[in-house]
Amino acid sequence: MKFRKLRIAWSVMCGIVCVLLIVLWVRSFTVMDSLLFQYSSTSPCLRINSLHAGTFITFRNYGYGASVWRISHTPIADTFMLEDVNGQKVNTAWFHVWRNNGTSEVYAPYWFPLLLSGALTAAPWIGRSNRFSLRTLLIVTTLVAVVLGLVVWLSRTAGFFMRR
Repeated sequence: MKFRKLRIAWSVMCGIVCVLLIVLWVRSFTVMDSLLFQYSSTSPCLRINSLHAGTFITFRNYGYGASVWRISHTPIADTFMLEDVNGQKVNTAWFHVWRNNGTSEVYAPYWFPLLLSGALTAAPWIGRSNRFSLRTLLIVTTLVAVVLGLVVWLSRTAGFFMRR
């Protein structure tokens, strides 16, 4: 087996990223984690928020007037609704992009990087031969079950957030 240690290291690294994304995903329902960055007083401002099962990335062409580097954690109230720059409700199950008066916002749900890191964890172990082993069949079956479970969960979650 060529490069076995490299495959193990890659799988462990991607597995750790997957677990950390799950923790951040669960935390995003109760706490809004924010990262605000502005290099200088005249530079654009970048804000990254983790809330409601996804990441909200806001880029403003204008800044706050000073160099800023801040991390904050704010509890989310039960009545909090996720809205875009136009005041519209956001469906948290899919990607969204908005532009308004020098402000660009992107919403990316956590299911996509989670699914990607899970696939990258298993990718080095999938054989290159034409024959399938029982291990490969079990891995593929597990991945299909996880994807179907996420689809059902996201459809119920999106419906829950849209009813408020």
